[in-house]
Amino acid sequence: MIRFHKTTGYLILGCALVMLLPLTGCGDVKRSSRYYEPIIVGHTAKHGNVPIPVLKTPPKRPYQVVGKMVFETDEGINFVYRSLRYNARVNGADAVIMRMTPKRPDLMDAFVEAQMIVFPQQIEQTRH
Repeated sequence: MIRFHKTTGYLILGCALVMLLPLTGCGDVKRSSRYYEPIIVGHTAKHGNVPIPVLKTPPKRPYQVVGKMVFETDEGINFVYRSLRYNARVNGADAVIMRMTPKRPDLMDAFVEAQMIVFPQQIEQTRH
């Protein structure tokens, strides 16, 4: 029979919990794609390291809406931002305009409306 020192047991338990964390629902933004509604298709997906700004007001420069998302969540603000950026990248958007209405003061329950946008110079570059 193998015996562990008390701190070794806690260390093993802690490592096991850390390894299971990615399996929880909070890390899965791909499932949010069911809320994406394309308006214009055909834009090339962006790589995962391309920064996608999430704006609270429309930009002053010209843009074109390529898709939208409307959903409710209780998974917090980090999930909202990760979901919006994931869907923007997959669908080739340059930025996201987001409006979020908290259903409770702690921002865990929220109603989210977002537009995925592209900027004209990027549209011209992808056509050549």
